[in-house]
Amino acid sequence: MEKRPLVLSVDDEDPILKLLRVNLIAEGYDVITASDGIVALKLPEEHMPDLLLLDIMMSDLDGLQILNLIRHDSNVPVIMITSKCEATTLRNPLGLGTDDFVCKPFSIIGLTARIKAKLRLAQRRNKIAEVVGAHAVL
Repeated sequence: MEKRPLVLSVDDEDPILKLLRVNLIAEGYDVITASDGIVALKLPEEHMPDLLLLDIMMSDLDGLQILNLIRHDSNVPVIMITSKCEATTLRNPLGLGTDDFVCKPFSIIGLTARIKAKLRLAQRRNKIAEVVGAHAVL
């Protein structure tokens, strides 16, 4: 049985987390959620998600702080979800290493297409790293 990709979804709005969970599970993903930044920082160490969906505006740690901390240890693909879609707002997450962003309200079909694309790209990068690593050993 093939392993289902694991998505960590972080948002302080419960309806958004439920919407994402139901739809992503239906699309063939396993989903874990966090409604605050503190919990969100602990989950990647415990569960090793394949992709992170991260809201920017949250009450304790905001998405930019979480992204910055996660990027110290991980290259997991990150898609930021935000209701602030001005160019000045998006410049920071792109500079910190997010892989993509989606503006609220969003289309679940569009979001799942972006998730699939980011996971495919990450899989290709991992295969390239394996090949390069194998050649380095020779």
